[in-house]
Amino acid sequence: MITTTALDKHPLVSIIIPTSNRFGFLKETVASILAQTYSNFELIIVSDKSSDETSSIIDIIGDSRCHLYNLEVKSNGPSFVRNYGITKSSGGLVAFCDDDDLWVQDKLEKQVAVMVKNTDIALIATNVKYFGDVAQSFKYTAILKNLMNRIPFIPLKYLLAFYNCVVISSSMVRKEILNDMKFKEEDEYQGHEDLDLWLRICATKKAFIIPQYLTLYRVHPNQISTSLNKNYKKKSLDILRKHTAGFNYIQRFIANFRIFTNRVTGY
Repeated sequence: MITTTALDKHPLVSIIIPTSNRFGFLKETVASILAQTYSNFELIIVSDKSSDETSSIIDIIGDSRCHLYNLEVKSNGPSFVRNYGITKSSGGLVAFCDDDDLWVQDKLEKQVAVMVKNTDIALIATNVKYFGDVAQSFKYTAILKNLMNRIPFIPLKYLLAFYNCVVISSSMVRKEILNDMKFKEEDEYQGHEDLDLWLRICATKKAFIIPQYLTLYRVHPNQISTSLNKNYKKKSLDILRKHTAGFNYIQRFIANFRIFTNRVTGY
């Protein structure tokens, strides 16, 4: 295991992409990663029993830093796939990216610089730009998240008590943390497994969001319909309720206010 103290100015970063039958998008995602100004990384692509051209991605890329793992049995969600990728990673820092999102060229460089300088930070993310079929609901969400993320004196644990301000494709976590904490794979966490992990990390560790727009989040019609689904939002609030027992007074107040606003407004 590579620990925090072993990280030098150029630590190896392990990038994990879970994918399933999105070869067209995946090629764009991988291209944006290979174009990074920071180059000391390994790219771990985990195919969740894809039946399209995904198995040919390594030959097309032709980059020795890239590795493809094919799951023979379909998983029950991205939690298992990401956890599998973590077991294959060798970097001291682990970055996650979905198979349809993109990175600005200096995203990794800026995150690594912060993590090397601040060894007490366990989780780092960035602000996000939305592109694609961006509905009004996503525009409002983006405005809220990115504005709140620009207020440096608000600890991330308080923002997370109200909404998931960390988009997973923007996230980077120290490997030593992920050795102790994994994404939960039970059904009730699917779709919000990242929120649960961020809450657990921020309960005892420090996190930081770079306020620059270094991650591009692709919006699909099915994502829009899912985000407006009441059951989807309910699962998010259920996860929040699971954590309230461990919250301090301020976090509990924020979480209860969030639950109340959902009950009143449906948002």
